[in-house]
Amino acid sequence: MKQRFLCIFPLLTILFLFALNSPASQGLPEIIQIQNIKLKKIPIGEKVLGLPEQSLEMEEYQGLRKVKITKPFYIGITEITQDTWQKIMGKNPSFLKNPKHPVENITWLEAQSFCKLLDRQKEPARLPKGMIFRLPSESEWEFAARANSSDLFFFGNQESSITTFAWIYLNSKNQSHPVASLQPNPYGLYDIYGNVREWCQDGYEVAKWNLTNPLIAPAKEEKVHRGGSWDSCEECCKSGTRSSALQNAKSKDLGFRVAFGFPL
Repeated sequence: MKQRFLCIFPLLTILFLFALNSPASQGLPEIIQIQNIKLKKIPIGEKVLGLPEQSLEMEEYQGLRKVKITKPFYIGITEITQDTWQKIMGKNPSFLKNPKHPVENITWLEAQSFCKLLDRQKEPARLPKGMIFRLPSESEWEFAARANSSDLFFFGNQESSITTFAWIYLNSKNQSHPVASLQPNPYGLYDIYGNVREWCQDGYEVAKWNLTNPLIAPAKEEKVHRGGSWDSCEECCKSGTRSSALQNAKSKDLGFRVAFGFPL
């Protein structure tokens, strides 16, 4: 009996330690879907985000910062299309109209309204509890864009490779393109660079060091957008490049992708 107990005790210890060390996202599905929107679970942890000093354009707004994300989240595999927007919102505001292209010409406030309406349509029994559809924080966005890379782009540091993955000024012919028509990043996310710039939840504020699950300056009317667009140069599409616009601004190259996570 004593020998049997001694055999079981190490096993229980291992299971207990495994439970303690398991990430918060353990056991969640890798992909979730609502209507025709698929979202991918993104690995959480700690990363250094932003741009190295030699790449800075706006210094204090673009610097390196250590960020830890401890709460699981999902992010859209593609940008929200015009077709999906119209089904939820009832009309298509896009300047460059095509149902398979990303929606654009929308404000940050309108993107918020879309997320709230989408959240009302979810079936709680089929999705992780306590999570909502919303815009990604910019830290979540960059975790997803980098796909565990510390380089300037998820594919490395060579700008010449970008047109394999992104519609930018070099290959776009001055227009957006159907989502998911180029190659994805290693997490399976399409158009994370280029096509349209993507609204994030945060206000635009000076970068800080050592942050956990950050939501920066949420009350500011100047909001972050990421990723560059069909009208952008390579520099604007780097994983760590931050840009901004007022929350009521619209542009024919500014859209978003939706996230699903705990309230920020």
